[in-house]
Amino acid sequence: MQYREKPLAKEYPPFYTPYIEKVGQTKDVIALLKKQQSNMLAIINSVSSKDLHKTYAAGKWTIMQVLSHIIDTERIFAYRALCIARGEVQALPGFDQDAYVLKSNANLKSKLQIKEEYETNRRATIALFRGLDVSSFEQEGTANNVVFSVRAILFIIAGHELHHIDVLKEKYLN
Repeated sequence: MQYREKPLAKEYPPFYTPYIEKVGQTKDVIALLKKQQSNMLAIINSVSSKDLHKTYAAGKWTIMQVLSHIIDTERIFAYRALCIARGEVQALPGFDQDAYVLKSNANLKSKLQIKEEYETNRRATIALFRGLDVSSFEQEGTANNVVFSVRAILFIIAGHELHHIDVLKEKYLN
C-alpha cells in the first residue's frame, strides 16, 4: 500500500520533516496509530487527575491542554486528508494552535472525558485512512497555503503525536 512508503519531501512543507522523521521506516503507519492509542491511554492512566492539570513551567500548557492540542490537530489533519482525498480544489485554512488550546476548555475536562475524546477521535482517524483506496494517498492539495499529500498527512498525524509523547515524557512525566 502507498501509505507504507515514507512521503517524498515535495509532498509536505519542510516544517513537518521532524514529524515525518519520527515515524521513520515504519512499515504500517495505521498499525502505528493503533499502537499509539494504547500507549497514550496508558500515559493518561498513569497520571493523576490533579497532575493532568499541572504545567512544567509558567506559560506552558498543562498535560490536558497538550492532549487537547493532539486531538484538535489530528482532527484538522484528518479533515484535510479527507478533503484532499476527495479531490477538493479549494485551499483549506490554517489554524492557530494556541488560540485553539485556549478555547478548548481542556482544563475543565475530566480524565475520563479526555480519554474518551482521544480514543473516539483516534478510531475515526484510523477508519478514515483504512477506508481510502491506494490512489487517494497520492492525492495532493493545499492547506495553510502549502501543498500536502494524503500520505504525508498520515505520517504527520503519527509523527506529531510521537513528538508530543516525547515532550510529555521529558518535561512533564520525569
